[in-house]
Amino acid sequence: MNTYIENLNWRYATKLFDNSKSVSEEELNKILEAIQLSASSYGLQPYKILVVEDKELKEKLKLAAFNQPQLTDASHILIFANYTSIDENYINTYIENIAETRNTTSDNLKGFKNMLTGSILNLKSEDQNQWAAKQTYIALATNAVRTGIVAGLNAVGIKTKSNGVQGSNGISIFGCLN
Repeated sequence: MNTYIENLNWRYATKLFDNSKSVSEEELNKILEAIQLSASSYGLQPYKILVVEDKELKEKLKLAAFNQPQLTDASHILIFANYTSIDENYINTYIENIAETRNTTSDNLKGFKNMLTGSILNLKSEDQNQWAAKQTYIALATNAVRTGIVAGLNAVGIKTKSNGVQGSNGISIFGCLN
């Protein structure tokens, strides 16, 4: 527990990354695995993670993030984008995945599927978006940032201009400190 608290005390909102260093592929894969293992309501994980390393694309993202230099100095940008709505097909795919993973049938999961369908699909579109955004922030805060800290990497969450585009709720930037 002391090590965990020490790691949290070490972390701060990074304003400057060492752009001559890069997060290794192994470290990045551990962070992505941790995100995949993140808790979310019902286990649905209604978001996608996009990894950006391309310098030109990072420059464009920097403009959307009020010209913050972390976007171009960090070796990797992880974009957490939530789904703006959840439909029956998304739930069906999720149930099929659970059935395959747990070596059972979709029929055995019918009660769970009905509960998901009743609770998620009955939400208004804007409420689904808000629910999905909260699930996305859980993954960003609990697993992405913390796994980076344990690996000795600092991360910062940056909110970008939405330009009317829903679904991009945060950018997490991973890089090596100066």
